[in-house]
Amino acid sequence: MKTKQEKEATAAPKATVRDRLIAAAYSCFDRYGLQKTTMDDVAVAAGCSRQTVYNNFATKADIITAICEIEAAKLNETVMRSVRTKRTLEGKITESIMATLRLGITNPYIRRLIEPADIRQRATDPSDPIHAAQRERWAPLLVPAIEDGRIAPDLQLDEIVAWLTMAQMMLVLRFDLEQLDKSEIERLVRRFIIVPLLHRS
Repeated sequence: MKTKQEKEATAAPKATVRDRLIAAAYSCFDRYGLQKTTMDDVAVAAGCSRQTVYNNFATKADIITAICEIEAAKLNETVMRSVRTKRTLEGKITESIMATLRLGITNPYIRRLIEPADIRQRATDPSDPIHAAQRERWAPLLVPAIEDGRIAPDLQLDEIVAWLTMAQMMLVLRFDLEQLDKSEIERLVRRFIIVPLLHRS
């Protein structure tokens, strides 16, 4: 008879080659840095051939993009957990922006995802992974607020998502931990980002 651990191990999906390569890339990037890591390093760390790496990722930039998207999804999950502690729409949006700022500043993959890009293009293009991830994050909060009239009536979901995404990206790129005056940034976020979104009767 199988033990509980054996049953769980049997039930758990096996890591794909792509998963192994991503795990190896994380390890190499931590050890050598993003710039110095080579495709050969990833192959050795994954215990596979160089061709296997190229069969899954055409370039190192593709590996970095895959990792950045994983990190963005993790960030979104963490942010949404922290947002649940707030009661008001204003508090939820503010906490989402502040949590993204705190986590984005310290995560080199999040910074990498936005640093080389045209921020406006990435935030507003529905086919871009950044916009798509942000829309998925914001829709459960914003759609009910739009429908029940808490958001200014002249605003549409995609333009709100684009604006919030650009604001978050600019804040992450602008500040580092030493410069972060949480209370002052939170005041500015509320006054200049959140208040204009809300419907005032």
